[in-house]
Amino acid sequence: MSKEKAYLYLEGIQQLAQEVRGDEKIYTAIRPYALHAGNVLSIVAYPYLLCENVKKHGIEPRFEFIVSINDWEQDQLIGPDIHKYIFDAKPLHTTIAHAVDSDGNNMVDKWQPHIETEVSKIKKDFPHVIITFVRNSSLKPHPLMKHVLLHTIEHFKEHKELLLKTTGKPTLGETMHFANALCSRCLDANTNTQLLTDGSLETNCENCGKHEVRSYDDCDFWLYHKQLFPPRLAILDFEITISGADHYLQGDFEVRKALFEYIYNKPMPTVKMAFAPLLLAPDGDKMSKSRKNDFYLPFEDILPHARTNFSPSLQITE
Repeated sequence: MSKEKAYLYLEGIQQLAQEVRGDEKIYTAIRPYALHAGNVLSIVAYPYLLCENVKKHGIEPRFEFIVSINDWEQDQLIGPDIHKYIFDAKPLHTTIAHAVDSDGNNMVDKWQPHIETEVSKIKKDFPHVIITFVRNSSLKPHPLMKHVLLHTIEHFKEHKELLLKTTGKPTLGETMHFANALCSRCLDANTNTQLLTDGSLETNCENCGKHEVRSYDDCDFWLYHKQLFPPRLAILDFEITISGADHYLQGDFEVRKALFEYIYNKPMPTVKMAFAPLLLAPDGDKMSKSRKNDFYLPFEDILPHARTNFSPSLQITE
């Protein structure tokens, strides 16, 4: 990606609007584990701003927005310092697909309708766009997803070395698995899964101790969000991505290419990557579910601020 560039913040969206046809597939993603203002900024406001700026150039937006519902991500990450040592972490328990709230409601089933309602507001002013919602788990049968899962399980040490080299992030040297089959008994994601020579998967659950040998088809999975990008690109074939600034700050502009080419052993297709600003909470820190400083703001309240903010960060205090 040496000849390519990241499209950063409002200036990047304005530049991108001058280069598109208007009918590209555009990828965004969200963990369906609540919906806070930072999510709304990156998956609704910035896609809207792209449409708005494209229309200023006389092109009617007919994009297909593919919203990845990351139900294979963990409920929470834990580790010595998950914000500093991002590759020395592991899931707290299970994936969002199996997480429930205090009333026993499945988190994905609870939050996906809210996400769909918010994103669909784009269509009010740009009725020709298409919005598609895709759960990671629905891609499990695809051979390109299976390849990524088995590759990540088998080469977890090499994956960490690649991520450390590409991002320059510090490490405490902890062992980190980036994919595991869930325990069938307690649904824990910490099973230290191993790929056997016959293609089956052996798991030993750290939580309940259950030992299992199962086929790929009989397993449910946890997959780290960075390793989720290559199969989604390979399967969904999008041309543009819009992500939050935290992904840019974690080196995802370079990481996505490095992982795709390592896993699939071929060049990554050209993808234009745009990044929304970092939304700051009133405490001045990044708004994040893991920092517990997040709150919801509707798209209509965020858009006026996003339209005028050229900074790498945005803070809404009122």
